[in-house]
Amino acid sequence: MKRTLWLTLLASFVAAGCNSTETPAVNADSAISAPAKTGREGDNLRVFPLDTLEVRTVKFPDGDLKLWVMDTDSKQAEGMMQLEPGSVKDTEGMLFIFDTEQEPSPTRGFYMRNTKIPLDICYIAADGTVVNVGAGVPLREATVPAEGKFKYVVEVKQGLAGRFGLIKGKKFAIPTK
Repeated sequence: MKRTLWLTLLASFVAAGCNSTETPAVNADSAISAPAKTGREGDNLRVFPLDTLEVRTVKFPDGDLKLWVMDTDSKQAEGMMQLEPGSVKDTEGMLFIFDTEQEPSPTRGFYMRNTKIPLDICYIAADGTVVNVGAGVPLREATVPAEGKFKYVVEVKQGLAGRFGLIKGKKFAIPTK
C-alpha cells in the first residue's frame, strides 16, 4: 500500500512538471554555459572566455598593452578569475569601465577571490590620472583599496604597471575604442 501511494504521488509530481507552461526565470548574465575553448588555461571555467571580450589597445613607449574590456557588472565580478599565470601575456590585461565615478572606501575595491595571477590593480580617475596602484595577492579576499575616486581600473600582471607608466599621478588616455 505504501509503495502504491508513493508511486502515485511521484507520478502526479512528474505529470505536473511535464505539463507546466511556465518557463523558469534565468538571468543570462549569471547562467553558466559551456564556454568556447581558447587554449588558455582556466578559460574553460569562465562565464566570459577571453576571446569573447572586446579588446582595446593602449600604446606606450615600451610597447602596446592589449586590454580586455570589462564593462558590465557580471564581467567585472569575474575579472581575471580562474586564469592561470601562464595564460595571460605580459602585454595583456583588463580595463574595467564604470558608468560613474566610484567613491573610495575600505569595503569598495578589488579582491582576488579565485584569481591565481598576482596583479597590479591600477585605480584611475575620470580624467585618466592614476589614483594608486595596489598589489593583488592570489586567492586573497582582502580588498585592495582605492586611495581616491576612480572611474576605471586596469589590471596587469604584478610588476608590469610601472613598465607601462601606470604609476600614481601619471595621466594617460583611456582608450575609447
